[in-house]
Amino acid sequence: MPTIHIRPQQLANALKREGKRVGKAIMMGSYRAAQRLKAHVANAIDEKGITDQGILKNSLRVVKTATGASLTTDAPHAGVVELGARPHKVGPVARAAIAAWCVRKLGLDPKDAARAAYFIGLKIEREGQKPTYVFRDSIPAGRTFFAEEVVKILNSRSDQSVAA
Repeated sequence: MPTIHIRPQQLANALKREGKRVGKAIMMGSYRAAQRLKAHVANAIDEKGITDQGILKNSLRVVKTATGASLTTDAPHAGVVELGARPHKVGPVARAAIAAWCVRKLGLDPKDAARAAYFIGLKIEREGQKPTYVFRDSIPAGRTFFAEEVVKILNSRSDQSVAA
């Protein structure tokens, strides 16, 4: 590791420059980590088999914020996919949507799909829907991505001397 020589009167300015450099690395690293996390979450959605028409995966967005970046989704069903739902009534519109899902996902003909949708609806009314925790379970990966990206950025600029 190289030795850094700096005079006491240069220390304050050197620390300010280093603070700015680290701050920029955190901002950039946060954005890069969020991009990696987006791919990770999309892959986890596929691995858990919760993809139908890709609405949830396609709604994942990386948004720049004042302090870095975040991963967000505006899919209306994201909360239910993530956290599940308590038992609740399943009306005719929802049963029709479940039947359409049965046709797409299970390859059933419309008559069998309607029958399956009826029984799936009954199960939802009795037991609710189980959570997938796809976002929660991805948080450790996001932390790892963030640390890796910030270190990568700081190391890529290590040739810049702190001392003037």
